[in-house]
Amino acid sequence: MTPSPNRRSVLRALGAGTLCLAAGTAFAGGIPAGLAWRLRGGRVFTQGRLEDRDVGIDGDGRIVLDDLTAATVAEVVDCTGRIVAPGFIDALADRAGGDSRVYEEYKLADGVTTALELHGGVADPGAYHFGESRRPHRINHGVGAKVMAVRALHSSVDARSRQIERALDGGALSVSHSIEYQPVGFPELLAYARIAARRTRPVVLHLRYSSAALELEGVREAVRLARESGAHVHIAHLNSTGGTFAPEAALDLLRAGRAEGLALTCCVYPYGFWATYLRSRRFDYGWRERYGLDFSDLEVVGTGERLTARSFAHYRQTGGVIVAVPDGTMDIRRTVDLPLREPFCLVGSDGGMKRASGPNTHPRGSGTFATAVRRAIDTGLGLEYILGVLTERPRALIGRPLDDRGRIAAGARADVVVFDPATIRNLGTAADPVKHSEGIDAVFVNGRPAYRAGVLEVAGVGIRGG
Repeated sequence: MTPSPNRRSVLRALGAGTLCLAAGTAFAGGIPAGLAWRLRGGRVFTQGRLEDRDVGIDGDGRIVLDDLTAATVAEVVDCTGRIVAPGFIDALADRAGGDSRVYEEYKLADGVTTALELHGGVADPGAYHFGESRRPHRINHGVGAKVMAVRALHSSVDARSRQIERALDGGALSVSHSIEYQPVGFPELLAYARIAARRTRPVVLHLRYSSAALELEGVREAVRLARESGAHVHIAHLNSTGGTFAPEAALDLLRAGRAEGLALTCCVYPYGFWATYLRSRRFDYGWRERYGLDFSDLEVVGTGERLTARSFAHYRQTGGVIVAVPDGTMDIRRTVDLPLREPFCLVGSDGGMKRASGPNTHPRGSGTFATAVRRAIDTGLGLEYILGVLTERPRALIGRPLDDRGRIAAGARADVVVFDPATIRNLGTAADPVKHSEGIDAVFVNGRPAYRAGVLEVAGVGIRGG
């Protein structure tokens, strides 16, 4: 396979409107009767296991798995030595007001075909989908109903509840709140969770506490919320909020809740350090004692600048600066590897690249999924296992809106990633997070080649709740 070009050549190709295809072929004009694409010779992840077979994509962007030998095919892609899998689903993506072209480019280059902002989202998903439908997208996208944004619009719980109902009518895939960053009382949270339960949408929570002394109280609150509301409660990034210091105990609480019949899930991102905005409540007075860190441990993401007491105070006032803690702050074996062995744990990035260079976000925004695959292979968790985590589990979390995605099955939407299991990885760091993942050879979105040899095209659609 041809190695990926640098970003400048990618953008030059985009500007010229070109699409890199398999060697010796060209795709011009309409698709003849039969298949638009045949992915030949790969190891295909289907029904929870890898098997040797070819995959067809028809002119409507659907998967074909019948005998393909006699089919007329417009384009053949040689996938020998490669894995052909459903496109990865990021249920915890975060565009965070950055450049949407950059954000989608790096998701796509990480094998992600569907990025859903369920940890955040917007107050008015109907308006969001109307606006986004007028813009080109490289990947499929969707949002949750963001309680923080709803609370900024309305002063009473009743008015906020009505807005959340309208948000769900407008296509919100979840109801989300970050209680650590905007604390609310449990009764208010319960009101929103009961709405989500009636509408069969998950509640996605960034828990209330992230310190060693209190983090498990946040997990207990999530379990209580699931019990009293009947909602599916999903804990965002358990490794950095709720299960950082005592992940074994956090998992015990979730197992016990699930044994009661409660709908409880969580997700992690496969890194040993966290990053967030310096102006967030996490860095309020006492943060050094809470996390055992000092000013010099904080690094401005995208520049590598280490903070001092003076620069900390300056950046806290100016805002918009994201800082990372040292790698190893979270024991990845306990906070990531251990949860991922549970059937209720997903992988979610909680990130997205904001810009092509300079101050940015955690490298999880560009490399979560390639990093998760690499770590699963290297630690013995297993390739088949992690592919199910990255595709089947987010489908189960979202339900009906993703019924025909996240799987290689006859008639399913052809969201597909082709990658080399020997080389897949992402080398982004806090100082230099803007990296295309390595080993991703091709990504198809809705049956169209959205990423081939580093060149990107437009193929995504909006995903809305019912």
